[in-house]
Amino acid sequence: MELSTLATSRSTNSCDLLPHKSALPEAATTSDCDHDEENEKAVDKTLGFTNLDKTQWATLVMLAVTTLADCISDACILPFFPTEAKKKGLSSSQVGLIIGAYQLVTMVFSPIMGRYMATIGPKKMYISGALVVGITTCLLGFMRRWPEGRPFFFIAMAIRCTMAIGDTAVITASLAIMAARFPGMLATLIGLSETIAGAGYASSFRSS
Repeated sequence: MELSTLATSRSTNSCDLLPHKSALPEAATTSDCDHDEENEKAVDKTLGFTNLDKTQWATLVMLAVTTLADCISDACILPFFPTEAKKKGLSSSQVGLIIGAYQLVTMVFSPIMGRYMATIGPKKMYISGALVVGITTCLLGFMRRWPEGRPFFFIAMAIRCTMAIGDTAVITASLAIMAARFPGMLATLIGLSETIAGAGYASSFRSS
């Protein structure tokens, strides 16, 4: 009798030392809720332009200036390019192909740039794309020196397609940079970027 009583008391004491099964999910749920609240507070602190530091402001200015220059370089040749191309012997259909190829290449290469974003890196893709756009824009300034006829068509087509690839890299990388550097502000910054892009297109057409 004494041995059975001692065994029963030991099992009871050991069970008392173990946490109750119903308490485990509640504790886990409470910790998860606290963790979610901390994440929400951390995101809320990043919302708004008043909470940005100097590095983030410099990144914003860089993105804005590059977006503005990119859109101006894309649209500034459209008012005078058809006239210059026809002087070189191109037809209206050929001019339309050169202008329309830009958007086609952008559509094709957008998913490709997104696929290799992790391999190349947003910063390298952004800088290399901006360099490509700048170099090809400068090359378009020498179109009066290009030979007439088919050579002019193929040179202009190659430069415009290369410019479109660089532009695609800039746009794709800029979205990745905004998402990484400005958590919680992506929607606002995309709207701001589109506004700057519209201003770039409008200023180029107005200057013509």
